[in-house]
Amino acid sequence: MQGETSGKALSPAFRWAAIACLGLGALLRGYDFDAHPLWIDEYGTSWVVAAENLAGVWERALAIQGQSPLYYLVVRGFVDALGDSSQAMRLPSLLAGVGLLAAGYWMALRLFGDPRVALGSLAALALDERLIFYSQNARPYALALLCACLSFGLYARLLVDPRWRVRIAWLLASAATYYLHYLFGVALLAQLLHCVLRRPRSAARLRADAGGFALLAALLSPGFVQLAALHARRHVLDWVPASQEAWAGLQLALSFFDLRVLGAVGAGLALALLLERPRTLRIARSGLAVTTLWFGVPLLVVSLGSLWLDVNLLHPRYVAVVIPAVALLWGAALALPSNPRWSGGLLGIFVIASVLWGVLPMREGNGVFDHWYRAQHWQSATLRLAEESRAGDLVLYGTRFVESDAVTRGEAPSHLSDFVSWPVRAHLPDDASLRLRALPFRYSPGTVGPLLLEMQGARTRIWIIGLADAFAPLLPRAARQLGLEVKSHEEHGSIHLLRLGRGAP
Repeated sequence: MQGETSGKALSPAFRWAAIACLGLGALLRGYDFDAHPLWIDEYGTSWVVAAENLAGVWERALAIQGQSPLYYLVVRGFVDALGDSSQAMRLPSLLAGVGLLAAGYWMALRLFGDPRVALGSLAALALDERLIFYSQNARPYALALLCACLSFGLYARLLVDPRWRVRIAWLLASAATYYLHYLFGVALLAQLLHCVLRRPRSAARLRADAGGFALLAALLSPGFVQLAALHARRHVLDWVPASQEAWAGLQLALSFFDLRVLGAVGAGLALALLLERPRTLRIARSGLAVTTLWFGVPLLVVSLGSLWLDVNLLHPRYVAVVIPAVALLWGAALALPSNPRWSGGLLGIFVIASVLWGVLPMREGNGVFDHWYRAQHWQSATLRLAEESRAGDLVLYGTRFVESDAVTRGEAPSHLSDFVSWPVRAHLPDDASLRLRALPFRYSPGTVGPLLLEMQGARTRIWIIGLADAFAPLLPRAARQLGLEVKSHEEHGSIHLLRLGRGAP
């Protein structure tokens, strides 16, 4: 671990490259960050922060969300200050996403002591599709990742500067990471494991390290109550399709690397190391050890947790905390050649390949930034429903929240029904008098039966509003068993509005 950055003073070209990466990353995060309406996960945030007061925000977060109330209180503060809008809700993520770039550069310097590693890591962070996505969404990922970078940077500093002010800063950053996203807290196990495996230290240092992690455990312990509640309803929240692949964990790990970019950089690196004389590899092994543990431990814990908990956690969203570690690995690889020209060339290859195969397709609506996320026009579809519907009409809404199954079966408390229906109810006029019924997340006899019975007994018009996946399994059954057919169909982006009926329109 490096206490100070190594090497000579940075050249003007290096400084401009760092500024360019920082500027490009900020531009990608800010560009069109509010050009699209809220999508379904952001409506989950909207429902929590729409509570009457801060106590209500706290209660709603604990009752529904998989994170502590911390993030939602932050968003509520922005909404109270700037007004109830998608811009205000997304602004914390945007600011955190830009701040993460600077924090990531500083963290890489602390871990590796090499500005070239820091520059390569900064480029990787700036161009990462998922990080850009998280920076434009009213969800806790960007803030949690910012705090994770601060935690690991402070951990690196703590190894060479064990003063209590550094330790307190590390404790706060680590606790914030955990409370912003509980699953991201598993990355802190990488720090604990590295600390345990380090070479022998003095008795005083051992006591200080043990005391630091004991204090951290005490700070994290209040969250165990909410984690216990989440564990009790884990099967209700299990939305990721079960994987039949024996190597699902390895596939998840590889999903964080674009294999085309990896191939291009790998070929350039092999050529550089082949031609370079003398061939010297100078990468801080301690920094590389922390980075490797940061990448591997969360993936291992999630893989084992999926087996132990009998739910599928093998999804990139649940282990997104490893993204900065991936950037550090890129930075270390780009800095392997000792000749600055070779490492600069590798950086150029990485940036060009990432832009061509990542950023540009992203702007065309591919990859993580799928058009499906950016075209959920719930507001226009709901307002159209309000215009065309009549009092008492039956409205089947498909928001695709995993909690919809319990609501469809009539087993959910009122606050859960409010949450699942929020993308529709948030835009209905106050005087609207419609019968709202949830479409299930998973179709089964226990969920589709009550729907068909209510549709059969309906004496008013029947509407469907929502995502296609939510109602597609229902239409053939409604036609076959009830004689219902689609009389009108409007598309509001990826949100559909249908009217069902029998006979002539």
